[in-house]
Order: sequence, then C-alpha cells, then structure tokens
Amino acid sequence: MSDSIGSPEDQDSSTTFVRQRRDLFVISAFLLIAQIAELKPDHLSFLGMEVDVHNSTTLIYALWALWAYWLLRYSQAFMNLPKRIIRDAYETEVERQVAARLKNKEWEKMKRHVEQTPEYGGAKVFPPEIQLFRDDTSGKSNYGWNPRIRLNEREEGLPHAKVEVTNGVSLISNVFAVISLCFKKLEVTEYLFPFVFGISPALYFVYSHFFK
Repeated sequence: MSDSIGSPEDQDSSTTFVRQRRDLFVISAFLLIAQIAELKPDHLSFLGMEVDVHNSTTLIYALWALWAYWLLRYSQAFMNLPKRIIRDAYETEVERQVAARLKNKEWEKMKRHVEQTPEYGGAKVFPPEIQLFRDDTSGKSNYGWNPRIRLNEREEGLPHAKVEVTNGVSLISNVFAVISLCFKKLEVTEYLFPFVFGISPALYFVYSHFFK
C-alpha cells in the first residue's frame, strides 16, 4: 500500500497497537505450547524466588484469562487503527491485477481497430494504462483507458474507452490479489496474522477436546 500515513509501523514502537500485538503473540505462544506439551507445572520461578504450585489447573485458568484479555485488547487496538488498512490494500491490489489482465487484450483490440480505420493507416498504438474511473454522475466505477496513437510523427489521443471486465477476469484478479497480499504485502502479517495466531490456542483446545 503506497499511502502508509498513520500506520503503527511509522510511529514509535511503544504504540498501543504494537504493544498489544506483542503481548498477544507471547501469551498465545505460551498457552499453545502449554496445551500441546500438556504442561503441568508444580513450581514457578520469578525474580529469583520459587513458588510451589499446588493446583496447576488454576494456573491454566489464569493463562486463559490473560489470553482473553490480550485478545480483546488487540481487537480494540486493531479496530482503532486510523485507516482501513487491509481493505485499502486489497482493493488496490485487485485494481492492479485487473489492469494487468486487461492490458494486452485491450491493446490488441485497439491495434485491430486502428488497422481497420483508413485514416489511421500506419499508426502506432501505445500500450494502455488501464485505470479505474469514477463516473461523477452515477457514482459508479468502471475500468477504462485513454487510447493514444502516433501518426506521422505526431501523437493523437482517441476518445476514452470503457473496458469490460468479465466475471472470469474479476474472479481471477480477486484470487491473485489475495495470494499477492499473503506473500508480497506486509498488511497480512502485520495486522491479520496476529488474529489467526491469537485464536490458535482456542482452536487447538476445541480440536484436542472434541476431535482428537
């Protein structure tokens, strides 16, 4: 995402969001390991002091309470981010994917049109820059481009051409946008992955008690 103003990563590392994300990772990792390894501690060491634990079940309940608290805190911090970070990044990537898939098709189509128009004989068609245009009258958005050709050493602009986006192109573009966000963009690992990892202790609890 090109506009990252207000992103927690551009602010001090002690911001609320960054702190809650860190705390959620720590407690989730500890709780998940405790469940998988079936830990039942009989004593704790804290600041050089050792404390005997007579009821490890109570300790596990305390961990779950801390986990629920930090998951709630992270959720609140996420909801109070200054921008629709994930949605904006996704919409931008979908737009880029659609434009990339339409470029060659529209270029070839325009070249055929120019070749079949006598007055444009010998003209060169420039590669299109497909963009998302908003109709100020209807408020709807449509893809299109402004064709340009070079004829006898002079450039000429043709009327704006609306581009039809088929359902197939739209579906493929959305799929590739998701893949691109997961592997190329920071938005998923910075903002969504903590949610996935954060609920992993609960998912493992359900799996181990009801499906294992």
